[in-house]
Amino acid sequence: MTIITKGMGAILKAAKKSWKDKRIDAMNRQIKRKKAPTYHYIDEHAEVTGSKAPSKKIYKSVQKKWQSLSSKQRDKIWMKRAKRDKK
Repeated sequence: MTIITKGMGAILKAAKKSWKDKRIDAMNRQIKRKKAPTYHYIDEHAEVTGSKAPSKKIYKSVQKKWQSLSSKQRDKIWMKRAKRDKK
């Protein structure tokens, strides 16, 4: 939230929500309304928060591509990332 002061009063202005915030809110609504167990959404929450995609459309296309890979191909990618990210 942003506070804008004009004269003697202050106006609260809500910041524009990103697609990540909207998706997380939607997951929380589903958990609350359907009484769904949270473990169904843990992986998706981690993927959404860690994503660098600028929009939901791009995020979904990357996820679709990732899910279509075989487990051997995924392991290869993870090994490359592990060698590259020496932290």
